[in-house]
Amino acid sequence: MDYHKQLHSWTARFDGGISQLSTFQEVDMAEQLVGIVTHFFKGPSVAVVKVTEGHIAVGDQLHFVGHTTDFTETVQSMEVEHEKVGRAADGDEVAIQVIDRARQHDQVYRVG
Repeated sequence: MDYHKQLHSWTARFDGGISQLSTFQEVDMAEQLVGIVTHFFKGPSVAVVKVTEGHIAVGDQLHFVGHTTDFTETVQSMEVEHEKVGRAADGDEVAIQVIDRARQHDQVYRVG
């Protein structure tokens, strides 16, 4: 089961003291795998992402996911080889400032 593309909504209803599962809802969050984190620089809080599929552009919302990583970030700016770019394509390694710690091998999804 792909937990990155499904949202489970469980609600418990009590009827006469017996807990009863009442709903399960599946929602496609339309996330597309676009890359993998290759490096993280703690001081400036920058993740280096190797684009493996599609592209990443300024303004995209990215979801970083790993064993202990799970946060969403809107790309404010990116750099390739220390030059600001608006878009990175398949095969590029792009530096993106992030709000939380990313780790090597974390997967990066474009949301939306």
